[in-house]
Amino acid sequence: MAGHDDDCGYGDYGTEYESLIDFDIDDGQLTDTNPVKAFVFGYAFCRFILVLDTGRYFRMPIHPENADRVTRMLNLRGRDFRSRPRGPNWIEFEVQELS
Repeated sequence: MAGHDDDCGYGDYGTEYESLIDFDIDDGQLTDTNPVKAFVFGYAFCRFILVLDTGRYFRMPIHPENADRVTRMLNLRGRDFRSRPRGPNWIEFEVQELS
């Protein structure tokens, strides 16, 4: 897809980019979100996908606003995982190695 590489879209700034993954699950939940915060959520989600694609075991803190997207991604990819709160601003995802 356009703009998809291992740098989460930071390449040639003149390139046309498109959504990497359409989950059809946001239902307007980001409508009132500050654009900078929305960018951070998108970048963090991209970084999660890049680590997920390695197939290795990992643990990663996720913003609560991204938890539904991450959970859906893990379920779609058939990955075993568990999540738990890590303070008021983070949810830690522990993802098992791909077998």
